[in-house]
Amino acid sequence: MAMTYTIEGKGVEYNKRIVFGTFTMGAGDSSGVITTGLVSVDFAMASNKTTAANTPKVERNTTNPGQVKITVPTNGDDGYWLAIGH
Repeated sequence: MAMTYTIEGKGVEYNKRIVFGTFTMGAGDSSGVITTGLVSVDFAMASNKTTAANTPKVERNTTNPGQVKITVPTNGDDGYWLAIGH
C-alpha cells in the first residue's frame, strides 16, 4: 500500500500560504509524495506521530515545485507535515 495523506487545514499569514496535514505510510513503505496545492513550496517540515527521534526527511520536488517528498527512517511510520509557500 502506498503512502496516503490528508490536508487538515490551510491558511494565509502575511504573504505566504500555509498547508498542513497528516501522512500514513503503507506497510513496508518508507517514502511518498505529497501534492500540497501550493504553486511553489518555500519551506516544508514533517514530524513523526509516535517519537521525535524518528524525524522524517523532507525534500522539495524540483520538477513539480508544489510537491514535497517525505522519507521516514522506519518503514510504516506515520506523521504530520506542513508546507509554506505561494
